Amino acid sequence: MTLVKALMTRNTKVIVLPLEPVPATRPRVTGRGIAYYPKRHSDYKKAAIKHLEKHYDTNDQFDGPCEVQMTVVCPRPKAGKYSYPIRGDVDNLAKLPLDCLSSARPDGDGKDGRRIAWLDDRQIVKLGIVKRYPVDDEEPCTHIRITWITEVT
Repeated sequence: MTLVKALMTRNTKVIVLPLEPVPATRPRVTGRGIAYYPKRHSDYKKAAIKHLEKHYDTNDQFDGPCEVQMTVVCPRPKAGKYSYPIRGDVDNLAKLPLDCLSSARPDGDGKDGRRIAWLDDRQIVKLGIVKRYPVDDEEPCTHIRITWITEVT
């Protein structure tokens, strides 16, 4: 088993996506062989990238390994017997925001190659995900904490 530990934290970035979480889906294919993503997936991705490009910059972009801790606040159903969210697998709830962070560019056009958080999400060496219902007046959203680390052992 590989143990990942941060020997020295270089930087931490906290990002909040104030959108109702949407699980990532596989592309659909039409009868003519054209692939597309469902509307809910595409709409979330467009809105998330727009929010990231408007509210975050690349002053602390890092090209080394990082750890990501994510809290997905899911909408509470009108009725149900579970005290925890059952809709959406945690891996699919994490994938779409991570893809958006990999796609978003602070200048909108990406000509300079900069990204909001990292160069590629393959830099993530540790990922923790929690999904829960809102507390008090909290709205559904996704909290993301990225910690860049200097050594992986």
